Amino acid sequence: MEIRVKQTGYMSPEEKRKLDIYLFGKGLSYEPIAKLLKVSRPAISLKFGGKRPISAEERRKIYNFLDEDSSLDFLVNDNSQDTPEIDESWNQLFDSYYNKLRGVYEGQKPEVKGKFLGELEKIIGKYS
Repeated sequence: MEIRVKQTGYMSPEEKRKLDIYLFGKGLSYEPIAKLLKVSRPAISLKFGGKRPISAEERRKIYNFLDEDSSLDFLVNDNSQDTPEIDESWNQLFDSYYNKLRGVYEGQKPEVKGKFLGELEKIIGKYS
C-alpha cells in the first residue's frame, strides 16, 4: 500500500477531535507539544483549530513525540481511515468525565449539590 505523506496544510476538525481524544486519554495537554515545536501554547491551539497551517515536519515531530501510535497515523499520511476505536475512545472520555463529576458531586453539602445539578441541567439543555 502506498502511503502519501501529508504536506503543510490545515488540521481538520476531525483530526483535532481524534488528537484531543488521544491526548486526554494519555493525560496530556497542548503544552508539551507547544514546547516541542517551540511555539506558544495559543499558537498550537490555532494550528490544531485549523486557523494556522501545520507543516509536514511539525506533524512528524508530534507523531514521533507521541510514540508513533498507530491511532495517530492520520497526522502523517493521507491514507488513514476512521476505525471502531473512535467509538470506544468517546466512551472512555465520557466515563472519565462522569467519574470526575461524580467525585466532585459526592461529599458536597445539599445546597452545593443543588447548584451543581442546576448548572448541569443548563449545559445539557443547551446541547439537547
